[in-house]
Amino acid sequence: MRAHDSKEEYRRISWIWRVTVAAAKRNDVREMNPIVEFSLPQPGKPLRDWEAVVLGGGIINGIGLVGAWPNEQMEKIVADDPALRS
Repeated sequence: MRAHDSKEEYRRISWIWRVTVAAAKRNDVREMNPIVEFSLPQPGKPLRDWEAVVLGGGIINGIGLVGAWPNEQMEKIVADDPALRS
């Protein structure tokens, strides 16, 4: 999505949420890793609404829906990547 196109961003948010929850419910760290990496804002940049939906509504919520602990899975996702850890 183009930056600063809030109309398009909000149009896609429900779809983004559904896809991300589905991926997180599979509880596969290898699948979630690139999603988290792509969705984290660059250092010094604000968190966009779609990014918050992916990370909180999709990844965190999806992991919880299958009975896993999101903090444990997130720790595995960022464990080997100092940039993601920061």
